[in-house]
Amino acid sequence: MLFSVVIPVYNKEKEIRSTLETVLVQSFTDFEVVLVDDGSSDGSMEVVKGIKDSRIRLLSQKNQGVSAARNAGIRQAAGQYIALLDADDRWEPSYLKEQYDLIQKYPQCGVFAVNYSYVYSSGAKVPNRVNHLDFCGMDGILKDYFRVAAFSQPPVCASSVVIRKDCLESVGGFPVGITSGEDLITWARLAYRYEIAYSKKCLAWYILREELELTSTPTRFFDGDYVEQQLIALLRKDAGYMYKSSLRKYIGLWFKMKSSVYFRAGRKRECWKYGMKSLRYNPACIGQYAILLLAVLPLGVRNMAKRYVQSVKTKKRVS
Repeated sequence: MLFSVVIPVYNKEKEIRSTLETVLVQSFTDFEVVLVDDGSSDGSMEVVKGIKDSRIRLLSQKNQGVSAARNAGIRQAAGQYIALLDADDRWEPSYLKEQYDLIQKYPQCGVFAVNYSYVYSSGAKVPNRVNHLDFCGMDGILKDYFRVAAFSQPPVCASSVVIRKDCLESVGGFPVGITSGEDLITWARLAYRYEIAYSKKCLAWYILREELELTSTPTRFFDGDYVEQQLIALLRKDAGYMYKSSLRKYIGLWFKMKSSVYFRAGRKRECWKYGMKSLRYNPACIGQYAILLLAVLPLGVRNMAKRYVQSVKTKKRVS
């Protein structure tokens, strides 16, 4: 078995059928599906059980969160490579074939990823923008992951990546017990230790839930400082690490993201706290200065700025 497609499911009754259908129609067929029910209380499992396909294995556990569900699926996976997929995202039919081609072309790598598109609640589909790649063709090795991630939209998401099982196990899988940033720290640990093969083809769909869209007011916040502690631990791990400068900027990006979330929620104190941390790691980040400037402006001006940003992003989705 080459691929184990690991799908954690929690209350995705409306989405899981469409997600599974995009897996089962893959042109590359050497795979199994390990679907982990994380204690769903809706009809998700009835939908799954109604799909008769011998490639699907169903595991069940009490609700423990997406990281625990992924880890459970990884432990039970028979495949040499783990293809992650969130229960409401989608793949193009050639997704696994492209990943197979990357594996054949770059066997020294431990991680394989393709580009993806954002799908908004309006139905608009927008390709992810990735900058500063280390190669000119359609695929290659993403040597300085942290530089690419610091100056782009995220080059990797949970539904666009395949990881060699032993590599994923070597970094401890996904951290359990946190609700924000569990993906980010796992990608960072993998990128620190392994080369990443990357394809520019957009073959995965990241379905944006309404609460995740940039123009919405956040309703979820960060619990503790686990992610920043782990990222800083990576920074201090090896004084000779060749991409240390890029990792610093990546850490600055994490703090900038937190600052932005608190700004959108109107929590000025936290916005400034994480904004100053961001500038400590990346003092050249113009976007962070803009956030802090907006945070001290009168409420009416801030609201005008938010409406302007929303109108610009809406135009981009339509165009």
